Parts: sequence; C-alpha cells; structure tokens
Amino acid sequence: MDFNLYVASKTESIRKRRQLTKWIIPVIYLLIGAYFLYKGYQLGAYIFLAIAVMWVFSYPGYEAKKYIKHFKKHIQLNLSKSLDKMVTMEFLDDHIFSIDGMKETKVRYEELTEIIETGKALYLMIDVGHGFIIPKSKVDSQSVGDYFYKLSEDLQIAYIEDLNWSWK
Repeated sequence: MDFNLYVASKTESIRKRRQLTKWIIPVIYLLIGAYFLYKGYQLGAYIFLAIAVMWVFSYPGYEAKKYIKHFKKHIQLNLSKSLDKMVTMEFLDDHIFSIDGMKETKVRYEELTEIIETGKALYLMIDVGHGFIIPKSKVDSQSVGDYFYKLSEDLQIAYIEDLNWSWK
C-alpha cells in the first residue's frame, strides 16, 4: 500500500486536488462568516470562523485516512490473490526477470523511468504507477541500494532518495 500512497503523494493532479479541497471549504466558511459579521450576527460569524479553522486542521488527517481506506479496498479487490506469493527477482545483464508462481516477467533496464528509495522500500518505476517494489526488510538494503544507484547512473535515469517520506 505504501507504493500506492507514495505515487499518489507525488502525482501533481492529486496534490493540487488535495490542496484545493483543504483550502476552498474554509474560504467559503470565512465568506459566510464575514457576511454574518457584516449583517451584525457576531455569534454566526464566530461559529463559521471556528468551523473554518477546525476544517484546516482536521481535514488533512481525515483525507489521509480516506486515501488509506481507498487503497486498502483497491488492493483487496484487485491484488488479493498475489499478496502472499513469493516473488523471485533476478537482475541479469540487460533485464530484470521476476517469477511469482505462475507468471514470469521480463523488463529491460531501458524501460525503467526512475528508481526511488524510501525508508521502507526501493521502487523501480516502469511508468507512472507501475513498477517493482523491493522491501528493504527482505534484502541487504545497502548493497541493493548501491547497485541501483550505479544502475541509475548507467541508464541516466533519476535516482530519488526520499528516505523520510511518510503519508500525510
């Protein structure tokens, strides 16, 4: 799920929509509060001001939980059969070869668009939203990270170190 949340947090359209939602509702409440203040209804103005402030501070947490719930449901519906499968990956001279039981995948290194390292995993991105996930807990993260850093230099693709990333 961290992979989906990471991609969502870095997708420009999702980031813009989250920021718009965070600020447009409080602005509307502030405008209503200003109207009440203009009409002399101070209590109404204070109530709408309080709602606007509460929204700014509480909505991001609510929205983060909503995304987590959405991705959990998506994973259960679409990926539940492949969650507990053992995946074997081989890094050969010119491609990555993976086997996950009944499926074999071969991806040439040239198809990689970027390599992302977070605190928990390495993501070998093929295109937006697709890639290989290598959990650091399952490999020697230092040597694997060094290998992919060198590979990114050889392929002239971005190696993004986002070690402190967390879903917010």
